[in-house]
Amino acid sequence: MLFAATTTIIAIISITNVAPQLLVAAQDTSQDPRQLNAQITQAQEDISKELVKQGQIISNNIKEQFGFENVESNLTQAYQHSFTGDTSSAVSQLQSTNSALDSSIVALLRSGQELISLSQNNSVVLGNNTRIILKDFGESISNLSVAANDIQSQLSQPK
Repeated sequence: MLFAATTTIIAIISITNVAPQLLVAAQDTSQDPRQLNAQITQAQEDISKELVKQGQIISNNIKEQFGFENVESNLTQAYQHSFTGDTSSAVSQLQSTNSALDSSIVALLRSGQELISLSQNNSVVLGNNTRIILKDFGESISNLSVAANDIQSQLSQPK
């Protein structure tokens, strides 16, 4: 939860750095329209880049917090063993992946449900936008849990 709050604060600070430039541009009616257009375009690009950057930070934090780095590592090792024909080691790595996925799925679902519950808790003072973000983020994390569970089921089914 701390990483999300920190990321949000960083995004707000970064985006608010664009606001003064736009304010100056908006007050200068004698400004060349091409220059104004360039400032507007740059502001749009800066905001878009910052949102993508912050989204990537959140994605990386989710991977780290919920053990997906371990899952990816186990899958890579299983692939390498399978590629070299070492089936028993590949199966062993897949079992490790399965165990890691179990933990990730449970933690994701729990966190997602906690965020949704927090968004609906009226005894906690939160703005409407914050409640919506918490709810949406909670639903996304819960959906990720379901998707991870589906992937785990696919790995467990013999072909």
